[in-house]
Amino acid sequence: MSSKLGLNNCEKQLLTNLLRDDAGAANSEPTLSTIISWRQVRYAFVDWRIYLYAVIAIGDLTVIKYLAIYLPSLVYEIDDSKAYAHLMTAPAYLVACLCCVLGGYSSSRRNEHGFHLAFFVSMALLGFILMISLIDYNK
Repeated sequence: MSSKLGLNNCEKQLLTNLLRDDAGAANSEPTLSTIISWRQVRYAFVDWRIYLYAVIAIGDLTVIKYLAIYLPSLVYEIDDSKAYAHLMTAPAYLVACLCCVLGGYSSSRRNEHGFHLAFFVSMALLGFILMISLIDYNK
């Protein structure tokens, strides 16, 4: 009888053993008897998923840094009050915080982290496409 994921008991046991062996030192706090194999070190440099995650993280962190540095100055262009500029940037950070919390909760609850990440990255891409295509409308 297969489970919700379509795995039978033998496949589940094999997957459990593979994950247990692969995690190795990550299962607990490092001790004097903890040994990290060269195989694990090599996999850290040749695994394509680590590089894909790094590209996604760099893209996300670049956007966050851009918003943190330039958003108040962009709002300042609309009005000459610095206090007003900083006050007007607060709602964007509030919405971003709520999206992060709700997205994290939803992805953990449904155990679909990749789908949620792809959704939020595509929303960011849509925002950038709109910024590029609507540049004639200025402020």
